[in-house]
Amino acid sequence: MTMNITAETKDIKLSLPVTLWEELQKLIPQWQQSQFWVELLNRELRRIRFEEAWRAAAGAWSDEAHPDLATATDIDAHVRRLRETSLVQSWDEIIAKDIDD
Repeated sequence: MTMNITAETKDIKLSLPVTLWEELQKLIPQWQQSQFWVELLNRELRRIRFEEAWRAAAGAWSDEAHPDLATATDIDAHVRRLRETSLVQSWDEIIAKDIDD
């Protein structure tokens, strides 16, 4: 665990249940505890931001707006086109090469 030493810090008071505090003391060396909290908070804040974005995006997709993606076959074709635009070779060429080898 490493802490960004260039970041400005703020000392805080944190109240925990005694059993949780004792477990923390037992499992995490004192010199690593600040970094433990930093990593834990960063992870949880990322999770919360993701959940908020997920909720905000709810209802953004509608089948009516994307009739070209109505079936699994349509979706597969669309994904194939997207992938092939970023490949030097098409999937068919790659598969044919693998079969020949």
